[in-house]
Amino acid sequence: MADFRKALPALLDHEGVKLDERGVPIPGQTGYANRADDSGGETNFGITIKTARANGYTGPMLDMPFEIAVTIYKREYWDIHMLDEIPEDIAMEVFDSGVNCGSGNAARWLQRTLNILNLRGTLYADVPVTGRIDGATIAALKSCLAAFPDNNKTILRFMDSLQGAYYLAITEANPKNESNARGWALKRLRG
Repeated sequence: MADFRKALPALLDHEGVKLDERGVPIPGQTGYANRADDSGGETNFGITIKTARANGYTGPMLDMPFEIAVTIYKREYWDIHMLDEIPEDIAMEVFDSGVNCGSGNAARWLQRTLNILNLRGTLYADVPVTGRIDGATIAALKSCLAAFPDNNKTILRFMDSLQGAYYLAITEANPKNESNARGWALKRLRG
């Protein structure tokens, strides 16, 4: 099953943050950004100012401590979806996609995928598409993975397809995202 401590460095790498052997950011590697063409606005360690404020951080984003970012990632993107209870590759997809596209979106993509892989309910019942991974979603995932040995790959491909469609939609709706679309596809989609 997945381990947050193993997933965090890969996620932070996508956010432009490099960690040293102790698991702390290399000096000057916060990933702080405040670009006009980024709809997320001011960010540090990949945490947007909106998410930081919603989690009680009130200081300047440039000065946000790494420990605050780790706490937010664990609570808002990992624990909320019980990712310790699912296979590492799928947990990482939900985690990374959730950070980049919204935690609820990533969970919905997994739930929708599970619902189309259940052979019209013969393998397991459809799960509600709530945007929150719960016990029913995890049970369906386990049944799905037990049904076919390559279902991990199938699930990841469908989730990536949905994420790619999301990037297209938000970029078409807001052309300023064009400066980010290529990077999103290269860093976040498996291809």
